[in-house]
Amino acid sequence: MIRTSIKNKLIVHQLNYVVEKTVQNDLLKEIIEYCIPERTLEHIWIMGSINGEIHAKMELSISYDSGAAAFNIKGNIKDQMFTSDPNNDWLNNKTDEEKANCPVWAQAIDWFSELCKQENLPIKWCVKFCERSEEMFGKFGLCPLTDKDRTSESNASDLPNSVISNLNMHLSFSSEKFGALN
Repeated sequence: MIRTSIKNKLIVHQLNYVVEKTVQNDLLKEIIEYCIPERTLEHIWIMGSINGEIHAKMELSISYDSGAAAFNIKGNIKDQMFTSDPNNDWLNNKTDEEKANCPVWAQAIDWFSELCKQENLPIKWCVKFCERSEEMFGKFGLCPLTDKDRTSESNASDLPNSVISNLNMHLSFSSEKFGALN
């Protein structure tokens, strides 16, 4: 059994949350849970794809060495600050899972999934390993992705995770399917 840090457990939790909200795939969860402690998973792509063409792409990148700061939980006193209030309905209506995830990511994931649904784009996934690729392909029975990426020339948005500085999300959409999303 591999021992894992609390940071890696949080990364696994956040990535499993993304999987649950998008593709709901047990194999992808297994890959995440195995590869994060092994430090072999580098990217996960969640894609809205049809007829072999990717029109919506959410790229999740994992950086195992993101500097000395393991967590990005800080604020400036001039920022709008929030505190716990047992009578606060907004806080009480959130599940433990929702409280533990980046709220910006949660909204982006919902928005991405809804756009794919509106455009009748089935959601699929793929991964990239930073080490031991052949071993991982064999272990999990993976094959190369052959879809054409129509999002590669579009304007994209980067969303760093507000809870775990090791995670970043990159969203892009094809202009053929979505026009200019701003």
